[in-house]
Amino acid sequence: MVGDPCAGLTNLIDPLPVAPTRLTQVPPVRGTGGIPGRSALAALATVDDMTAVAVIRLFNGAKALGYGGLRGGYFTGTFANSTGITTRLHSVVYVPGISVSGHLQQRKLDLPPTGTLTVHGGRRGSGALRLSRDGTVSGTIGGKTVKVRAAAQAARANGALSIQQLLARLPHRAQLSQR
Repeated sequence: MVGDPCAGLTNLIDPLPVAPTRLTQVPPVRGTGGIPGRSALAALATVDDMTAVAVIRLFNGAKALGYGGLRGGYFTGTFANSTGITTRLHSVVYVPGISVSGHLQQRKLDLPPTGTLTVHGGRRGSGALRLSRDGTVSGTIGGKTVKVRAAAQAARANGALSIQQLLARLPHRAQLSQR
């Protein structure tokens, strides 16, 4: 009898739902229907997924960040106490058919990231988005205007993990949120 080698251990982070495998599985953001709205939400889910990976790497002691996207592309970045997380997305793919590039800054882990994104998803699914400090996302995708508040909440509705949810599951969350 070996005993229970996992006794006393726990998963810090529950498994996430399976990421969408088609754009049609992604609901459109409020106020922008069709492919442009779905592409916008796919881009925001990509940011949430990338941010969760970055936080996990930071928790494991990394200062320089770099990792591949779920289905393509990669992101690079750094963390410093004075500036927070700075990342560059290079054609990151979370939802097939939608690649996201751009530059993001997240000064504190409990605040939304700010920056600009370029979304590539064919003629009707391509455009640019700006993420503001108050959580507003605005821009144009496929010739349609996108403007949504609390965009991270909308992306999490499709299975992405919020920073607050992630931090709540980490034993050293107080130290991470104060950096």
